[in-house]
This record gives sequence, structure tokens and C-alpha cells, in this order.
Amino acid sequence: MILQNLVAKGFFLSLIYLLLNRSIKNYTAEKHLQTVNRHRQNALATFGAFVEAAGENRETRDAVLLAATKAIFDANQSGYLSAKTSSSDTASPVQQIIKEVIPTKSTTDSN
Repeated sequence: MILQNLVAKGFFLSLIYLLLNRSIKNYTAEKHLQTVNRHRQNALATFGAFVEAAGENRETRDAVLLAATKAIFDANQSGYLSAKTSSSDTASPVQQIIKEVIPTKSTTDSN
């Protein structure tokens, strides 16, 4: 009888722990995505102002584009996720495409 009560209480406690743990993980993931998306929105909103400030200087505009791309597509730390899930130092595919499309200084000098 005692063993049956312990198993029943253990089952309900583990079920409550599982639901609480899952809820906390979902909340932190949602807050992380909310913060990162707000950061991306701010980067996109200010990109136009930086391009206008660069004027006709193509080199400056390309540098602004690369910086904005990095700010938008890097996996940013929001403080909601643990340090175990930190991002790697590799560039995202979008960043690699932008770097290939924009000519570097050495390739424009040789043309």
C-alpha cells in the first residue's frame, strides 16, 4: 500500500516537474526570439539612414551593408538562453552570399 502511494505521488510530481520545466523552456525561447527580432527590426530600420549618410561613396555603403547583415543574421545573445547554447563563430549563408556579391577592394583594383 505504501509503495503504491509512493509510485502514484512520484508519478504526479514528475508530471508536474516535466510540465513546469517545459513551460520555462518555452518562455525563455519565446523571450529570446522576441528580443532578437526586435534587434533585427531596429537594424533594418536604421539601415536606410546609414545608406543615406554614406551618400555616393560605394565603399562605405558596402561596409554598412555588411555590418547590417552581420547585425541582423548573427545569432545574438539576448540573455534569456543559457551560455551552453551560445552561437558558433561561423558566418551564416546569407553573410557569405553578401560577401561574395560585394566586390572587395583588391578585385576592384585589378579590373
